[in-house]
Amino acid sequence: MNQTGFKVKGIFLDLDGTIVDSTDAYVEAARIAFHTIGLEAPGKKTALEIPKRLEQGFPLTDLTNGETKKFLNVYFKTYYAISQQKTKLIPNVSVALEAYRTKPKSP
Repeated sequence: MNQTGFKVKGIFLDLDGTIVDSTDAYVEAARIAFHTIGLEAPGKKTALEIPKRLEQGFPLTDLTNGETKKFLNVYFKTYYAISQQKTKLIPNVSVALEAYRTKPKSP
């Protein structure tokens, strides 16, 4: 069997949940956005459903009582403003990435 080697020039990694944890930023952005449109902030589970719905193109109308445009305006501004402070590196990810980076190259 002939094995052909591949020269790897880079790798793609999903950021959130793989390298960083943005849970606190998502929850805080949702809390502030819901408060701004006059609604009580949902629990953590629902707050974390928002970025999933956005990624998949699903509506938020049932959560925002039709104030989706206003909600998203506040949600995104808040998320981007706080994400650097609220996002945490996944434990040991920097060690794993450094080990991969310094791994000896095969012939």
